[in-house]
Amino acid sequence: MNDQDKTREQLIAELGEMRQRETDQQRRLARSQQRETDQRQINNSLPVLIATAGLDGYYKEVNPAFERLLGWSEQESLSRPFFEFIHPDDHAAATERFGRLESGEPITDFVDRNICKDGSYRWINWTVIPVPNRGVIFGIGHDITDRKQAETALRASEAKYRRLYQSIRDGVVTVNMDGRIQQFNEAYCQMLGYSPDELLALTYQDLTPSRWHSFEAAIVRDQVVSRKYSNTYEKEYRRQDGTIFPVELRTYLITDENGQPAAMWGIVRDITERKQAEAALRQARDELEQRVKERTAELRESNALLQAEVKQRRAAEEQLRASQERFELAVRGVGVGIWDWDIRTGIVYYSPRWKRLFGYAENEIGEGFEDWTKLLHPDEREWITKFQEDFLAGTSSTITAEYRLRHKDGSYRWIAAHAVVVRDEQGKACRLVGSHGDITERKEAEEKLEAERRALQRMLLASDHDREMVTYEIHDGVAQRLLGALMQFEAYKQIATYESEKLRTTFEAGLQALREASAEARSLMNRTRTPVLAKFGIKAAIADFIDQISEMLNAPEVTYRCEVQFRRLAPTIENAIFRVAQEAIVNAFRHSQSELVRVSLVQDGEEVTLEVQDNGMGFDPASVGASRFGLDGIRERARAFGKDLQLDSTPGQGTRIRVTFPVISPSA
Repeated sequence: MNDQDKTREQLIAELGEMRQRETDQQRRLARSQQRETDQRQINNSLPVLIATAGLDGYYKEVNPAFERLLGWSEQESLSRPFFEFIHPDDHAAATERFGRLESGEPITDFVDRNICKDGSYRWINWTVIPVPNRGVIFGIGHDITDRKQAETALRASEAKYRRLYQSIRDGVVTVNMDGRIQQFNEAYCQMLGYSPDELLALTYQDLTPSRWHSFEAAIVRDQVVSRKYSNTYEKEYRRQDGTIFPVELRTYLITDENGQPAAMWGIVRDITERKQAEAALRQARDELEQRVKERTAELRESNALLQAEVKQRRAAEEQLRASQERFELAVRGVGVGIWDWDIRTGIVYYSPRWKRLFGYAENEIGEGFEDWTKLLHPDEREWITKFQEDFLAGTSSTITAEYRLRHKDGSYRWIAAHAVVVRDEQGKACRLVGSHGDITERKEAEEKLEAERRALQRMLLASDHDREMVTYEIHDGVAQRLLGALMQFEAYKQIATYESEKLRTTFEAGLQALREASAEARSLMNRTRTPVLAKFGIKAAIADFIDQISEMLNAPEVTYRCEVQFRRLAPTIENAIFRVAQEAIVNAFRHSQSELVRVSLVQDGEEVTLEVQDNGMGFDPASVGASRFGLDGIRERARAFGKDLQLDSTPGQGTRIRVTFPVISPSA
């Protein structure tokens, strides 16, 4: 073998080693990227706050839970010092702990209030660990607002406490220090399948599998000894039928007036679905790792890596060609018109489908094609052009709008436009690609629907006017005559003499009937006439009507919560809200047999929601007869003036009517 052959073999060997090192490096990079992707997916799906911050006081990275829980977008969270998100009353404690972090000391169980974007705040329990070699700190925050609210609820009045106790969907139980069950809610009974009497005869250990006894005893003992107010852990429960299921248990230590442990209060949540999801996630992760291992083994065993790379490149080219063919077919076959505007050259491509939508042949060049803004309706050209300029100057990637474009026959068609902007390396818009869909029929249907709504509003206003007129007629006619007759009979009673007791009794009965008829006439006028509404507005009118109902015989307790910022609304809206409240409260009084009716009027931005709820006998809304005009009136007023109607009722479980109206000022 000559020197030239040896040199060739050495080059081939070195080339093989270089390829092997490159392949190993690619594998390590792929594994590292996969681990980072897995970690990022886990961080994004966790319900806790996860953040990385610098010692300069700014967040460097936050997970999506910040926006879900606090309302701040990722950009907003990173653009301001994190001290601005902390409640002012907690600044001093936060500053002291931040100083400890700068010295390298980790912080656990640090609780502060984080301000939400809507102005509220949430209690967060932080565990913060400094990373000195990176100059950052890493924090995990658990939302403990529910726990804080539960602590406040425990200090509330007994009546409110009992209502809350029974309304919690999770199981709630109180156990004395001997393990005897003392109190629980309905959800606890349903969770375990025991009757209340059966539960009172059991101890807490009877409900817990034996393998958890020593574990739980140690937790309770530590909580009692350390006087730790609350604790959270997972365990298992046993139902009445013997089945075992996992739960999350939050326990709270209750002390007597001397500060000695008296009982344990617990909130029990069935976490079967969560455990199943975690098991499925672990299985998926294991399967993914197994597939990665198998794929890695296959690649290591391959003796033709170069040929495989060539095949993969050819396959990618085939996929690209297939993708281009599918795109061309999609452009020809979709029900919307596709367009592509090159902003730099001004050239616009219109797909054949787009041209057919607007009456042009496939090869025809129509007027306005060179400048698409000429196709816009004159009433919309200015704002659409301005809207487009603002969009292209911004950073958003998509745009959606509805406007009119000129058809070849000169008419204008309503279209729904969706577009995606393509930007160059400097972030400047260079292309705009999108679609136009014809929505003219939908717009015409919306106009017809709005016309029907206005007609229905006029009909309801006329109906309310008729009520007022009937009230005046009753007042000026029947009520006045009844009052006059009653005064005559009352005057006669003072001077009358009776030949017999029977005659006197008959006279008294007739006089009483006359009094009742007069009272009923006044009640009828109060229900049909709304002078309080006209003079003082909807807030006072609902309160006045509740007072009237409360004075009636066998009336339920009616609570009223009013949280609005407006002073008055447009008369049509006030009248619609009052009539819905009137019908709902009267229905609850007459039909529900409920001892408590809750009424609330709450404003949220440009919307105000009326809710009437009882805990009475309920009904099946689908089986309501034609004689229940009250429900029809509620539905019609909601359809004419409201934005949303919810009617929830189940036999034996009460009724809830919830209607949302727009906040329209009297001058609008």
